[in-house]
Amino acid sequence: PRWAWGFAGLAALAYLLVTGVQPSVLRATVMVVIYALGRMLLRRPDALNVIGASALVALAINPGDVAELGFQLSYLAVLGILLIAPVLRLR
Repeated sequence: PRWAWGFAGLAALAYLLVTGVQPSVLRATVMVVIYALGRMLLRRPDALNVIGASALVALAINPGDVAELGFQLSYLAVLGILLIAPVLRLR
């Protein structure tokens, strides 16, 4: 149901505040909130679009993150998982 996605987004935001807005948690929270908003609008968000939008939001908040290794590796890891998952599913 739509309310469950709203609850998921709010829970992610609450967790972000409890952890002290650390960069890695911020990245994950932005991804969850964007995906949840899409589902609440009765859409099926594309994972690559969610990741791209998340990166844009995170960089709008702190543009210096683009030079951080953690930022780069976290997005590359998620992209790698998304790209290899269909191949693994075929086996």
